[in-house]
Amino acid sequence: MSVRNGITDGTKMAGSERVGNCFILLCLMHTQQGQDLTDYERRQKRISLQRIICCLKLYLSFERWVTEPHTTTKVTSSQHVLSELIQLITTCFPRDEGWGWNIAKMHAFARMPSYILRFGSANNFSGQIGERALKCIVKDHAIRTQHRPDKFAEQCATREYKQNVVNYVMQDMNGSTKSASVDTPSATYTTSGRFTVHLSSTNNRGMGIEDDRVVWHDCKKRSSDTKVSDLLLFAIRQYSYANRFTREFSLTGYMTMRLSHESSTLPVVYYASECINCTQRYDFALINFKCSDDTTNTCPGKILGFIRYNLMLGIPTPHFIIDEELSIEEIQRNLSVDENTYVVVHTASDYVSLDDLQSKFVIPFVLGDILDCLYIVKIEAIHGPLFVFSNYGAIGNDAKKLFCSLPQQDWGKYFSNNIN
Repeated sequence: MSVRNGITDGTKMAGSERVGNCFILLCLMHTQQGQDLTDYERRQKRISLQRIICCLKLYLSFERWVTEPHTTTKVTSSQHVLSELIQLITTCFPRDEGWGWNIAKMHAFARMPSYILRFGSANNFSGQIGERALKCIVKDHAIRTQHRPDKFAEQCATREYKQNVVNYVMQDMNGSTKSASVDTPSATYTTSGRFTVHLSSTNNRGMGIEDDRVVWHDCKKRSSDTKVSDLLLFAIRQYSYANRFTREFSLTGYMTMRLSHESSTLPVVYYASECINCTQRYDFALINFKCSDDTTNTCPGKILGFIRYNLMLGIPTPHFIIDEELSIEEIQRNLSVDENTYVVVHTASDYVSLDDLQSKFVIPFVLGDILDCLYIVKIEAIHGPLFVFSNYGAIGNDAKKLFCSLPQQDWGKYFSNNIN
């Protein structure tokens, strides 16, 4: 995205930045403040809010859809949806100067399905890939060349070839290692921002008899007296109290996790901190929950922190209680230590399925009551990151409303659903 001159200024930006600005505008149209800001102009031009939202959702999903593989039948059937999108663009975003929307770019926009039928996915004739490739093919290798004009291109190409060979060998070795391993986890991760939590004994009302202590392993955070989320400490204590464990205990916590899923090519960094760049940051994720009938439902969740019960013996954890179905007496008798890593989340009051997100693109939700919607789950339950924004400008109960949007890698499915 680019907000150098405001999201409505279409100059001085690349195509990908324009897509980001349209997404910001879509989020804005769902908030009370955004609706109030655009209400006068919409009434003047007689443009309904729902038509603008529909236009932006179709545009964003089409931008992603053209880069994905599709059958010939689906590409041919997309003509009527694309025609609807073009009509919405000309209606919701009137262009009075010059020739209006009778321009070459709009003509090429309408011809996109025929280009895909001839040349395949739009990635085959996109100019973005070539521009992006300059960073890794030329700029990254330039410092390792002699900077001689007659040898520069040759030396960059040689460096790129050697780097590709090394990467290929590493991928092949990792693949062989994974195939030979039986207990390979579905996700790999690295953590940072480590701290130790010391929780005091719990009284018969589920409250600590003394203040809990947090010790940071980073000297700067220790000297600045950085805090952790109160809900994080509350969730940990409530879980142990609910499972009849009232003694004092300690565990390890983390404020940042870099998580790599097998289904994703790029790792995702999740933050849960009271102070990052002088502000709070608690990321959201889509969490998988396994129900009693063996079905899996997804729910938006606010990440409060990451923890490990690896410092003391005989502590009830979700792995021992739920997976192994051990009682508190058996856990303490076995002196078991849980080496799993958990994420503490504050979830929505209702489930939100991926199918609903793919059909609606943006869905409102409300975080549930902390007595019912605080959970400690394994990090494998994280389905993926989730973009969430508040209902800015709202008052009363509407101010508690949040909105979650369809992940960018799934935007194209919204356009496919409209074709069907």
